[in-house]
Amino acid sequence: MAGHPIVTMNVPKSVSEGSDVQLSCLHELYNTSLYSLKWFHRKDVYSEEREFFRYTPRAKQVKQLYKSMGETVSLDKVSAKASGLYKCEITLTEISHKPSDEKFMSVSYLLHSALCHPSPILLAPKL
Repeated sequence: MAGHPIVTMNVPKSVSEGSDVQLSCLHELYNTSLYSLKWFHRKDVYSEEREFFRYTPRAKQVKQLYKSMGETVSLDKVSAKASGLYKCEITLTEISHKPSDEKFMSVSYLLHSALCHPSPILLAPKL
């Protein structure tokens, strides 16, 4: 498999709405140069995937929609719209690319609400 990058991702399975999330795309390039690294998102298996981040080291301008440190993309204050399938793709040349497997991340309002605002407890005297 020489010449093809190994791609693995770190995507949390479940996060609280309003939290900041780190997505990592880890890769081994086998002594070749990175042409581009892309991130894709889709709501579910039936939706069309949407590229939301691209890092191209040799380009004059890097397209960024979220904060990034190369392999890691930061999603700030996620909402339920961020739930879905994520995939990163490593490209070594303009025509050779290697996508990762997709991983699902769920953004839950209830989890965030329960942690930050516990349900009130009603105390009533015994009759």
